[in-house]
Amino acid sequence: MNVQGGVSGNIIASFISTYTGGRLVGNLWGGKGIASAAIAGGILAGGSVNSALGSITKLVVTGGNIDGSITAPSGALTALTFSGSVGATGNISAATMGAVTVPGAVSGTISATTSFTSLKVGSVNAGAFISSPNLGSVTTTGNLNGVLRIGKTATSVKIAVGGSFGGDAAVNSPWR
Repeated sequence: MNVQGGVSGNIIASFISTYTGGRLVGNLWGGKGIASAAIAGGILAGGSVNSALGSITKLVVTGGNIDGSITAPSGALTALTFSGSVGATGNISAATMGAVTVPGAVSGTISATTSFTSLKVGSVNAGAFISSPNLGSVTTTGNLNGVLRIGKTATSVKIAVGGSFGGDAAVNSPWR
């Protein structure tokens, strides 16, 4: 499906194999999964990309920030590529997440309920919340000033902060 402009309404399907469109103010929902989606212009506050019962295999967001939500509560967020930041109203969550790279800042929430391979981020601002019961690594090129919660993991966790650490981190403790 190709949409030349942005979406301010709802696109709802059992499964979305391919979506390409502009700035997302409305909702893109693939109940059983989203194989591939490309959004030019960001996901604005109130906008969402959601797969309630499946996974989001590939999501590319260019030319804007994530101020809305990306959720796969029962599945995986396998590949997320974008060029901006996660704003204070931004929420990225899934049962499992692969490697996520945020070139800018995280001011919102990034969470996995089962496992999270790795997170690379420019900076984590005060008020941001990052959590997972199992998180392989967190790397920032700037400051880490938000909250980091990692549950009781059987393997070691790598945390590398390129700037100042002024946040709150709890590892091998209750993660929520």
